[in-house]
Amino acid sequence: MLLTIALLAALVPTTSMQVALDPAAGPPFAEPLFRRDNYAEEYGPPGAYWPERAERQGVSGKAVIQCALAASGALTSCTLLAEDPPTYGFGEGLLRAAQAGYMKARPKPGLENGAQVRIVVEYRNRHKHG
Repeated sequence: MLLTIALLAALVPTTSMQVALDPAAGPPFAEPLFRRDNYAEEYGPPGAYWPERAERQGVSGKAVIQCALAASGALTSCTLLAEDPPTYGFGEGLLRAAQAGYMKARPKPGLENGAQVRIVVEYRNRHKHG
């Protein structure tokens, strides 16, 4: 019986998102800053890094990554902590945005250069289908 409950709990997709969003579960959160260009102005953050499948199907989602934060706000050594809904590529898009320099983060007072931070981005599809 306990094994069944544990297996069912492991299948709940929001568990990893809940942990990733828990302030006590990891490094501090940092505010994402997006480079502005025409594409971003039209479609909003994360602009060109919106997952294509989600765009086609009109799906919105959320992703949480953890990165090292440079004094300049640059994000390096990022890893995906959670995405919801899974399989739409929200996490991959957020990782690409950080890697390409399209997204930085606002440095927090008291954090050392290279400190780990978490970044949460909601992808809101303005062109929902259906």
